[in-house]
Amino acid sequence: MRRNDEFREILLAQDRSRFLRATRVLVPCAAIAATLCFSTARARARACIIGACFSVIESATYWKSGRDPFTSADQFYANVVYGALALDRWQRASTYVSSLQRVALGPLTIWTLEIVENYALLLAFGRNTAWCYAGCHPYDAFHGAVDVSMARLWWGLALVLEVAYPRLVVPLGASFAPHVDVFLAATAVAVAGLAVAGAPIPRYPPAPSTFPKGQLETRGIALVDCRGAFPRIVELDRGDRRPRYDVAGRRLLLSGD
Repeated sequence: MRRNDEFREILLAQDRSRFLRATRVLVPCAAIAATLCFSTARARARACIIGACFSVIESATYWKSGRDPFTSADQFYANVVYGALALDRWQRASTYVSSLQRVALGPLTIWTLEIVENYALLLAFGRNTAWCYAGCHPYDAFHGAVDVSMARLWWGLALVLEVAYPRLVVPLGASFAPHVDVFLAATAVAVAGLAVAGAPIPRYPPAPSTFPKGQLETRGIALVDCRGAFPRIVELDRGDRRPRYDVAGRRLLLSGD
């Protein structure tokens, strides 16, 4: 197997980029400030429940498809922020949208979430550290944020949300609300402490050393390319060669190399 120079060069340029050094601080700080200022504790608690459920679903999906069970803290926190600020309002809106409309618009609801979170994570980390559909032609869009072939899955999820939100999520959120901010702060400090200590933090793409089967379905990746005068988003698409992106090792492994 050989190293891929372009992948390595982009990652090294990210390490040197003043732009990314700034956005890595500004994006998380803006997300925290917006969540605290523009959502209630109950909304944050409901978003935590949804985020935790999705993490379980994601891990189960990886396992069911023959990959190593995988999810990321970045996915969870991104879902908490978006859930508290937007998704919770949408699920609880009853004056201007009906349950049938919410279910019918389920794919658009999830795709909006994916697009917003994708670009936020790209700015914060130089890549989406939660997921990426880049290379899933012809169904991928918005730099790997969306896979339109998953529309049926999102309709199913919208139906589940419509049933479970008022009956389970809302009452559980009311019970969890007094503790939600302490929980979020404690888990964030724990993750930061592990990172400072050098412990491996699960992030997409799953590290080949920790999750040997984690990238079995990976076809490409979107990265912020800081090699030029202005940062831009590029997609590295290796098609059917089944790439394995080793971010820590700054190398791209291709099957057949």
